[in-house]
Amino acid sequence: MYPSGKGSKLTEFDSEMFEDDEWEDEPACLADPELIVVASEGLEVSPHAGYCTNFNYYRVRDYSIINSQNLPAKGKVDARFAEIFSQFGVDVVVVSDINEEQAADFTSRGIAIARGASGKAIDAAMDYLDGALDVTLPQ
Repeated sequence: MYPSGKGSKLTEFDSEMFEDDEWEDEPACLADPELIVVASEGLEVSPHAGYCTNFNYYRVRDYSIINSQNLPAKGKVDARFAEIFSQFGVDVVVVSDINEEQAADFTSRGIAIARGASGKAIDAAMDYLDGALDVTLPQ
């Protein structure tokens, strides 16, 4: 059985089936991110990225998490982490909160910042992929 009204194959694209105003103008996350880092306290999102105890890394393929790792954050998080993350190829850092100077350290190196995360770090990474966080794109 074929869709369409006259018993024949659907041979033309019906553009009215897809209304443009149903789609958002801008994506809620970077197109196909490969590496997401969540500022954490163990397996939970840290209340402030500048003082987190560790970072949970999530490797992503086709918007699905395929691998995770953990990196301790010894001391205050500063510009050196932005440089390290840039070298690792991090696409986005997910945080609950971050000050503007720290955020600028990341965005100036091509790393997006996603604010407003809470709960489990892996859930925060998924929230980012689902477009549920406030994202600042790189400069």
